[in-house]
Amino acid sequence: MNAKLPELSLIELSELTLLVDSDATLAQLKARGCDVRYSKAVWQPLSGGREYAQCMTKPIRINGIESTLVIEISRMSHEPNRVWVDGFDLHPGSQEDAAWVNRIRKMLSQGFDPPSHGKDGVEIYERGSIEQSILFPGSPTEPAHVLMHRRSLIRNPS
Repeated sequence: MNAKLPELSLIELSELTLLVDSDATLAQLKARGCDVRYSKAVWQPLSGGREYAQCMTKPIRINGIESTLVIEISRMSHEPNRVWVDGFDLHPGSQEDAAWVNRIRKMLSQGFDPPSHGKDGVEIYERGSIEQSILFPGSPTEPAHVLMHRRSLIRNPS
């Protein structure tokens, strides 16, 4: 018998992108039952002394849709204890990409403004002036996923 998966709404998850502090974000996820695998992250150097890493949760349900959540985190190399969350990358759990994309698209359409469209079928959803989610429907070379960020941190992929 499978254990019950933690349940969040897409709107709750989107609102968590507004919390910049990684401790606060991870605490909120854990309070909702998410099992965050946050071990010693492998930090990748970016420009300007910034470093990037990811941690992920065990499977969760977003509006009843089984998914995997990747948490994107950053820090400055000269301040290794000051870590912040850049956003989330939501992936299909056990469903085929097409079924997952259709169900996630429906949830995005209900909670966000109508999408604008970028290249390669990318759909850009906004909620208010800050929250943005980008649905990548998948291709033979890239799996389907949704990037959820504060608008100031994401570049328009179109």
